[in-house]
Amino acid sequence: MAATAVKTGFGSTLKKGATAVAELKSISHAGHKLNFSDASNMDSPDGYEEFIAGLGSGGQFVCEGNYLNTGGQATLLTDLQAKTKASWAVVMGPPGSPVVTITADCYVESLEPSAKYNEPLAFSATLKITGKPVYS
Repeated sequence: MAATAVKTGFGSTLKKGATAVAELKSISHAGHKLNFSDASNMDSPDGYEEFIAGLGSGGQFVCEGNYLNTGGQATLLTDLQAKTKASWAVVMGPPGSPVVTITADCYVESLEPSAKYNEPLAFSATLKITGKPVYS
């Protein structure tokens, strides 16, 4: 059996242009899906529901990290407050040999800083994708 070729997520980034969001702990592309419309009718074969493919949804980018409120992290807040649609990219995999880059136009839907008494300041952010994401 061949050895696995999988890579770790270490070094993965979320970027707007050349500006990366610093100190991420996790990032994902969530909710990329195809929606369906119910086309069932009184004549549906064997009394089973029938569906037709509808619009696709690009989903969202979701990330968490240490909160610094500088650079790319500050850009998240600026874009949220200005309702800015911008091109963002998630680069998954180690620097120099990423497994996939996902690029999409997004709005920053939420930015949630948090503090716990004995842990680093933290944040989570959600970017809502508008249109079709591009995998490369």
